[in-house]
Amino acid sequence: MGDKNIRLEKHAEYFSMLGEQLPQQAHSSYMTGLFFVVSGSCLLGLLNEQKKAEVIEWVYEQQVETKPFAGFRVNSSAKLTEVSRWDYASLASTYSALCILKILGDDYTRVNKAAIVESVKAQITENGCAWSHSGSVEADVRFVYCACCICYLLDDWQGFPIDLVTKFVLSCQTYEGGFSIYPGFEAHGGGTFCALSSLYLLNKIGDLPKRESVVEWLVMRQGSGFSGRSGKAEDSCYGYWIGLSLKLLEAERFISKDNLEFYFECQTPYGGFSKYPNIGVPDLTHSYLSLVALGVLGCEGIPKVFPPLGIVFNA
Repeated sequence: MGDKNIRLEKHAEYFSMLGEQLPQQAHSSYMTGLFFVVSGSCLLGLLNEQKKAEVIEWVYEQQVETKPFAGFRVNSSAKLTEVSRWDYASLASTYSALCILKILGDDYTRVNKAAIVESVKAQITENGCAWSHSGSVEADVRFVYCACCICYLLDDWQGFPIDLVTKFVLSCQTYEGGFSIYPGFEAHGGGTFCALSSLYLLNKIGDLPKRESVVEWLVMRQGSGFSGRSGKAEDSCYGYWIGLSLKLLEAERFISKDNLEFYFECQTPYGGFSKYPNIGVPDLTHSYLSLVALGVLGCEGIPKVFPPLGIVFNA
């Protein structure tokens, strides 16, 4: 059995350890990993001015300014020696980079906003979905969400097909009430968060039909913790996806504080959180998403985030 307290000092040690090695080039989702470390460090009050400046400079080094590939690449190892369609930004890495810069207090003056917004619009498909990046074969509501976050953070929706994208997002709602990542797929906690957040950022969440069925589906994902799909085991990351979704629908009164018990069992002796209880091995993704989930659950010492972006954010 784990502690019956959230040991914030151990989680601070875990994120401090991760932060000591940053920034660096790494795997294909490195910008998102960096985002998790920076945002988690912000939640735990660990950011310092020297590290802030170092990370900001590294992020700007990853900026691609050639349309329709503009944005931020996933890591510095992807940079080529000449302009090429192989040196491109993805919507996910651009969203992550803009969140990092916002958290660190950057004013976006060096961001090529016009090129990025044009590149985002170029990724919107004929049915209102979005490609993960220019030339990709992967398109679903996750990348719609990233596109909406980018336009929201840059405060530029000029030419963005809001009605078309809204129609696509609404088409992802399933018979269960939740949302899938693409029409016809199974309702999923992450897909539901991306769909609801996109509608919120598009200022269209008031257009949501069957609102009560969405709330019911979300509430039914609560057991000893939160699960992401019907019939699946509880997983620490879903306190983020499900908890923030309920907040987006102003239904947080239905979130059970008893779910804190689940996080007592998922925190590890080294700090950080594991996917399932009593495993003892933390990972970055579940550690960061669990921190946000603790804020949703009202854990003392963890700031609450702006739900559609999942970060501490002041417009």
